[in-house]
Amino acid sequence: MIWMRRLLALHQLVYLSLFATDVPLWFAAGPAEGRMVDPRIVFPQVFSILHGLHDPIWSWLVWGAAVTGWILLGAGRLSKVGQVVLLGLQLTLHHANPLIIHEPQQIANFLLVVSLVWPSRSDDPQLPALRCLMIGVVSSYYFLAGVKKLMDPEWLRGDALQLLLLWAPLARSNFLVKALLGAPWLLKLGTWGALIFEIGFPFVAWSRWRRTLIPAALVFHACIWMTLEVGTFGLIMPALLCFLGEPDESGGVTEAPHARSASV
Repeated sequence: MIWMRRLLALHQLVYLSLFATDVPLWFAAGPAEGRMVDPRIVFPQVFSILHGLHDPIWSWLVWGAAVTGWILLGAGRLSKVGQVVLLGLQLTLHHANPLIIHEPQQIANFLLVVSLVWPSRSDDPQLPALRCLMIGVVSSYYFLAGVKKLMDPEWLRGDALQLLLLWAPLARSNFLVKALLGAPWLLKLGTWGALIFEIGFPFVAWSRWRRTLIPAALVFHACIWMTLEVGTFGLIMPALLCFLGEPDESGGVTEAPHARSASV
């Protein structure tokens, strides 16, 4: 949990820094502009209590309070009450600007709720069950991502990675992308490798080899980040992966249910 909070805070600080120059635009404009709504995009309109405040100082205060909250959380100095306030700030920021809601922020909000309800004592009897629950959440995340890909014939044929790297809005332009595009066999291997990794994730996660998934997943997300424009997705995932093997304060490591039953 300690490292999850640190990595989560790091992600949020990087994320908020990317929008620092746009902070005055979040709440300072009129009702329509204040929501930063693109009329070409159809989605439910999300309102914020701050839309009626036209002074940029309010947006800077909210942004600064959020940054302060994440720093305190990463340093282990934010109380449960403070985490509730921080969650409120998170929701306010993203209600004010619905166009910046994306998957990493959904994960960040979820992890902040987990941090809020996580027991403070390392000997809390609920901890083993909670750790197993979070391993299940992480496993399901990867597994379902792989299952969804099985429905696309491009993934089954091994052509998906090539198509992604040829799509200008998503692909990066660097030596690795050029090398991959020059090796069709490597693209197929990468496509099928991603499928195997994601679908096989839960089977390893509930075995004695669970902790090996952490470096494997870090390499996996590093490769994605180096080849595709996916925002801060690769930076939030390490926080989620912490539940696969972070030892508790007493030095123990969460065991899978079948491992515990075998030792009884």
